[in-house]
Amino acid sequence: MRKDLLAIGLGMVLSGVTVFSSLAQNAVRLHGQVPMVVARGQARAMSRVDDEKTVELSIGLPLRNRTSLTNLLNQIYDPASANYGHYLTPQQFAEHFGPTEKDYQAVIEFARKNGLKVTRTHANRMLVDVSGRAADVERAFAVTLNQYQHPTEAREFFAPDREPSVPAGLQIQDVGGLDDYRRPHPHYHLKSGMTPIPLGTQIPKTKANTANPNATTGSGPSGDYIGDDFRRAYIPGSPLDGTGQAVALVQFDGYFSSDISAYEALAGRPNVPLQNVLIDGFSGNPTGSGGEVEVSLDIEMVVSMAPNISKIILYEGNPFNFHPNDVLNQIAEDNAARQVSSSWGWNGGPNLTTDQIFQQMALQGQTYFNATGDSDAFLPGQLDDPTQITEPSSNPFITQVGATTLAMNGAGRAYNTETVWNWGVRNAPLDDGIGSSGGISTFYSIPSWQTNINMGPAQGSTTFRNVPDVAMTGDDVFVIADGGFQFPGTGGTSCAAPLWGAFTALLNQQAALNGRQPIGFINPALYSIATNIANYGRCFHDVRTGNSEWSLSPNLFSATIGYDLCTGLGTPNGTNLINALIGQPTVPIHISPPPPPYGTTMSAVSGGNANGSWFMFVQDDAPISSGFINNGWILSLTTADLVGTSADLELLMSTANSSAFSGQPVTFVLTVTNYGPSISTNATVVDNLPLGVTVISTNTTQGSVTRSGSTLLWNIGTLNVGAGAQLLLTVQPPSFGSFVNSANTSAGTPDPNPDDDFKIATVNVLPLSTTLAGSFASSNQLFSISIPGPTNSGLTVIIQATTNLANPNWVNIYTSTPPINFTDPVSSNYVRRFYRAQLVP
Repeated sequence: MRKDLLAIGLGMVLSGVTVFSSLAQNAVRLHGQVPMVVARGQARAMSRVDDEKTVELSIGLPLRNRTSLTNLLNQIYDPASANYGHYLTPQQFAEHFGPTEKDYQAVIEFARKNGLKVTRTHANRMLVDVSGRAADVERAFAVTLNQYQHPTEAREFFAPDREPSVPAGLQIQDVGGLDDYRRPHPHYHLKSGMTPIPLGTQIPKTKANTANPNATTGSGPSGDYIGDDFRRAYIPGSPLDGTGQAVALVQFDGYFSSDISAYEALAGRPNVPLQNVLIDGFSGNPTGSGGEVEVSLDIEMVVSMAPNISKIILYEGNPFNFHPNDVLNQIAEDNAARQVSSSWGWNGGPNLTTDQIFQQMALQGQTYFNATGDSDAFLPGQLDDPTQITEPSSNPFITQVGATTLAMNGAGRAYNTETVWNWGVRNAPLDDGIGSSGGISTFYSIPSWQTNINMGPAQGSTTFRNVPDVAMTGDDVFVIADGGFQFPGTGGTSCAAPLWGAFTALLNQQAALNGRQPIGFINPALYSIATNIANYGRCFHDVRTGNSEWSLSPNLFSATIGYDLCTGLGTPNGTNLINALIGQPTVPIHISPPPPPYGTTMSAVSGGNANGSWFMFVQDDAPISSGFINNGWILSLTTADLVGTSADLELLMSTANSSAFSGQPVTFVLTVTNYGPSISTNATVVDNLPLGVTVISTNTTQGSVTRSGSTLLWNIGTLNVGAGAQLLLTVQPPSFGSFVNSANTSAGTPDPNPDDDFKIATVNVLPLSTTLAGSFASSNQLFSISIPGPTNSGLTVIIQATTNLANPNWVNIYTSTPPINFTDPVSSNYVRRFYRAQLVP
């Protein structure tokens, strides 16, 4: 007997070796996942990473139907196409182009089988976030994680010693987080010798505007630009203020809200609502590393250009657990802002998953502005070099923004002129290599919308992507940040990018007023305008003076007439650019009058829905003539509830048991909460139960419950802001199998966020069974019993035993809940023993 057991054990070990070898032969190796400083031997390995170190990864999956995606993207931005302006929703994007559910689950299962915990999934199935021990990560991806000394920074970092491998057929294209070499870097700059000054301290004006000695700069402290200065420069006299629009900001640090309030007070701005979305475990607290200045700068630029913006959404990623794709993907999945701005860069080179996220944004009609960089002209090959802080500055699916030095007449009163922002020229020799970055990609080919530009005078490329696309001022900007400090004379393309984001909010506000779609990915329209010389001259300030030269690039690049690689197409020339981008106003749709007799009063009663479509028809004096209504008219509308209010209802549904035995009751918990901003009237929940389900009881904290067939109607009534109601629904499920309970909430008050109004819950019903699975070990004569069953079923199992089936005397020997694995400790005391189990609900 023992020889047989040993033989079986040896066979299992050999089998395991064979399986491992087979996996290795069928593995594929990913590329570009090892930091270049490690791959090139420029960083020294210090030690192995501790096996117990927690490593957090963001696994990227490739999209489906790539050719169709490219074609649709071109059509959406082609005015001659029937799909022009027909943007997708995030759900439509996932349905048509996202990885399949099967492929997504395969990646999740791969992670779990290798001991990794899935920490977050994404609706577009483009990313899977996991965490685990370093030892498990090494085994899963066939790498060794080492600690390295950073070649330029006073810190260590960990990274894999080789490119990771994954099983063939598994849809994985990259793995973020295998190293912490990458860190985000803000693009703002302070002049050499400039230090922050506490609020309330006078700042002497010590600088002059070198672009035009006869012009002053802004109206802020020390002549810096602040608040309305930006509007008077780029959209003078316009009533557009951002109403109804939101701007999303990509951030990798926190901020002090008191700094924003202080800036708004100084600039004469209302308090703009700020919404923080914290990602990858970031606390949202300022780190003190300088990144918090960038966050405040970005917010303050938006509120300056768009003073009545509905809200600014700050997507704040963790700078120490850096996963930029997690942040970008959240913005795309939320689709809550039509304009997005980022003033951060990172290294690592172009990333396929990042490209996919930007393409989703473009398909959804989102405009993404990226600060191109502040290192003057990019050297050849530098723009896509994985060791450089240049990502994503060459990406062709977003708008790259350069910077200028602006001169205004009369302390921010009116636009005068602009030149290329280059502190190496203005503040020589202290700030060499600090200025508006531009250059040529060696990775991305030239986009179609850039091929109509004459790149000869600009020293640009006719085969590869050229940057930047546009510019705004990035010099002499006043900032309040870091907990009550003034930052005079701030510069950077990070000033220009959020200004463009806010400018596009004004553009989309005007589009909405004209019945137009949002502008979406703006580059095709911008370059289309530039192909017509007359339109270009009306719509852009063409920056023709200055350069982005520096000591290592003394001949690249110079400003020219039209497009150049310093400031792109230039800066906005007010409402001329907005009108050109939007086009002619939409022709109003004629609405026929209702049949007579016409009503003379309108009213809305409490509890009714005063929203929806309202029409007013004015009868002219003569049936065949048209003209003006003399002496005007008065409309009196009386409502018991405010018209135009909205309330965000959220429905949650859960059950304690995802599995149950047949005959066992199941209780669902349905909760409806009103998150405002207004009271919700006539709130109801419709619960669609499967056929065969018996309702045992209902218990609600508010309202009444009625049933019609398989539909259960919960009338909640009025819900105040912040209030909630709960329903406990206990049912008897069908005999066995899987059944799905679905519910939807609605109200008489419009819901601005209907995506969270529908919920489902699934329960797997197992048939009752008393079948035991047993095994006998002859070495110790012990008998083991196993009983499968759903965890947390609420049932009790009693195992009984007897020695005589002819005249049994059943004795309780073990009581527990399934699943059960029980070994009878006294089975060896009996010549024979019989067992049975009883299930007790």
